[in-house]
Amino acid sequence: MVCPPADLLPDMARALGISVDELRGVGSIERAERSTSSGLRRRVRGIEKLDARARRQNTRFLDTFIEREELEQKVQAKQPA
Repeated sequence: MVCPPADLLPDMARALGISVDELRGVGSIERAERSTSSGLRRRVRGIEKLDARARRQNTRFLDTFIEREELEQKVQAKQPA
């Protein structure tokens, strides 16, 4: 097993939205699920547990929603203030 240098642990934990203890396996990751991004991760894990057909449907829905939002942002960016 390869362990990263200790000075990288805080940055890695921050990127994952968990504590260094949780990254090391000492603390409970459940505490991190209170944040918004963790809530999204929890939902994605729920989608991953669905059957293949339901996962595809959810993925298509999310892709469509993201594309719509990105298009709307581009339109708004082009409008004069």
